[in-house]
Amino acid sequence: MKWLLSSVVSGAKTIGSNLWDGTKWVWNNASLSKISTGLFSYTANTTFQVLEQGIALRDAIPTLVNNPQAKKIAYGMGYILVKDVLPMVALNFVNNTAQNYFRDGYDEDAAWYAPYALFLSGLSLVNYAVAAFTWRQGAQTFAHVATLDSVGPPAFNSNKETLPHSICDELDCNFKRKFKGWGREPLILLGNSLLTSAIKIVPYVGEPLAKAASIYFNGRYIIRLATPELCERHKFLAMKPESVLGFGLTAEAANMLMDKALESTVGMPPYLYYMALRHLLLLFHVNVAAHMTLPKMDIKDNSPYLDPFTIYERINRFVVDVIFSGLIKRIPIDFKPDKDAKPLIPLSPALQFGTMVLNMDLELEQKQKKAPGFFRNALGKAYVLVAPPIFQGVDGLIKDPIVFMYWPNISSGVISAVEFIEKVGKTKTMATLAWAPKTVASAVNFKFGIPKKLTKFVLMLSKEEDFWNLATALKLWFERHSVNGEIKLATSSNFTLNGVKALEPTPILTEPHTLPPPEQLHSERDKEMVIPADSLVPSKSQKQQPVLISFTITPDNLFTTRRRKGNQENQESRKEQERGKVIGELSLVQ
Repeated sequence: MKWLLSSVVSGAKTIGSNLWDGTKWVWNNASLSKISTGLFSYTANTTFQVLEQGIALRDAIPTLVNNPQAKKIAYGMGYILVKDVLPMVALNFVNNTAQNYFRDGYDEDAAWYAPYALFLSGLSLVNYAVAAFTWRQGAQTFAHVATLDSVGPPAFNSNKETLPHSICDELDCNFKRKFKGWGREPLILLGNSLLTSAIKIVPYVGEPLAKAASIYFNGRYIIRLATPELCERHKFLAMKPESVLGFGLTAEAANMLMDKALESTVGMPPYLYYMALRHLLLLFHVNVAAHMTLPKMDIKDNSPYLDPFTIYERINRFVVDVIFSGLIKRIPIDFKPDKDAKPLIPLSPALQFGTMVLNMDLELEQKQKKAPGFFRNALGKAYVLVAPPIFQGVDGLIKDPIVFMYWPNISSGVISAVEFIEKVGKTKTMATLAWAPKTVASAVNFKFGIPKKLTKFVLMLSKEEDFWNLATALKLWFERHSVNGEIKLATSSNFTLNGVKALEPTPILTEPHTLPPPEQLHSERDKEMVIPADSLVPSKSQKQQPVLISFTITPDNLFTTRRRKGNQENQESRKEQERGKVIGELSLVQ
């Protein structure tokens, strides 16, 4: 427990010193003139921040149409309003109207009320069914809003060609500080929501205090998402209170207008849909903040002052840091086995389990080819009725209209990351570095600020064959669940394909052109006599004359002069005999 005691003591000292410095600052500056001047400047700066938001709308609204990434967010927000919120709000409005109409104004003691009670029982079943369906679809709406909350701020900040200069560049915030901020920020936001809900319980003053806290927390939430150039720590320290209050007030004003519009028309929607509408308004304010130059305080010259929200923020960050520090200290102790003892969670079986989970869809595919049993078929139908479409397996998640827009980028990003890890991790250099993990971890920590334990863990994984099997299974899983969209070509005549010469349109003749009359298009027949066919065929009565050879045939023309092997005299005598035979035959012919 030493680690917990030391963390608590150091945190208490930090908070105590800040409180003491703030008290001294208030004592030294607690004059009527300074207080009035400070209140006037604070009010004026807050007013200017609200007015600047109106000016920023000139750029924020066109971004939702012209910026491709922001256009996806606008489409997602419209889809949630039209497909998720409006149908369920209308359904609940009709149900509530029917319930109130048929239940009010009837005397339960009347004699005719007994048969009518059966109708009211059926009406109660309808009410329960509507409530169940509302929560079913509300879970899907919550998933849609969470998706837009995660991808919305980067899309709105994409209008910035270069990120503005920040204090993080001067102080060289390393990976460790940013990584701690990523883990701390969701817990702080969760703590803000819990604190606001807890304040409402306080009698008499709970509602106004909770309203003030929500204004402050909403302003901080908007500025956090609109300043990606700052780490989590500097987002807290560099925020000007006037900017926080300005965004909180405009967000609360938008929520109040929405509440008035809902109460005067269809009534307040169910909780999940109401929170979805509030988050959509917050996303719109994040878009406005992304198009503003937010003033930041100089951290070095920041004077200490007593601010209850700042004190709460410091306490919240302190508690989260204690939790993280305790986990870092305790996890190696609890999971490090004794000598010759089996570990609590072996690494190799854990990696094999992950590989098995990623390959479960292949086994399920083979099982579906067989006829399912009665219980399996019944459970499948019940699951389809209970779970919304987005939670009905991987196919339902991918085919969801909002997730579908971002799934190709997610899939290609994971596949590229796995291929890069396989390319680097299986090299001889990586195998050599794995033999000296402590030295490599120290060098990486000195150069990039990455924690040593994280580097050692990565080097240890590179030596595990099960880790590479898990990486391959992850890559194949995303390849199996890739999105295959239909390729549609544009119908415009000016459309050009990449790498192909543009097609020039056929020129249209504008000058008038008259065609010749039909009489000139006909050709005249030839009036000369045709040669009769009899003159072309030879007569059969004509006798054929023998063909005589006009030149003298000699033996040299009939035989080659090539010499053969053998006796020369025999060859000469044989030739003389052949010549005599030829001359005799020729004389007979003549």
